[in-house]
Amino acid sequence: MGAVIETADGLVRLSIARLAAEFGMARETVSKRLAQANVQPDGKRGGYPVYRLRDACPALIDGGHAEGDEGVDPSKMKPSDRRAWFQSENERLKFEQETGQLILAAEVHAEFAAAAKVVVRELETLPDRAERDLRCSPEVVEYLQAEVRNIRTEIAKHLATDDEEDARISA
Repeated sequence: MGAVIETADGLVRLSIARLAAEFGMARETVSKRLAQANVQPDGKRGGYPVYRLRDACPALIDGGHAEGDEGVDPSKMKPSDRRAWFQSENERLKFEQETGQLILAAEVHAEFAAAAKVVVRELETLPDRAERDLRCSPEVVEYLQAEVRNIRTEIAKHLATDDEEDARISA
């Protein structure tokens, strides 16, 4: 395995084998990610290229993706790679769902609907409770009814807007 080369300028240079050992990756993976990120060797030692640690780290940690890259584009993959990628993504999603890191959209909608139902029910009875318990004047009761109506309208608009945004995102 290659040794660490630290020069007078204080820069740490590692061979592909040493980078692979440090990051727990195969040498082929390290080579591929360095090539994808266009990281150039900073010299040679024993006939093998060595890379500055600060240049190699981002490529190895990011998986070789450039800054701003969202990740893998399945449409640019070979069919066998695309199939493997989708299988791995499905397994990841199943795992996240099983561990509680991912919640189904239907469950989220059901929880929001239940919460909205409770809020609306309590708001609807607020004017009557105020009249009964606080002996409010009819003007106050009418004001509360109008405000409850406005709040219900705002809740309905907000929920409808969120549903439309969800539909656009999932399409």
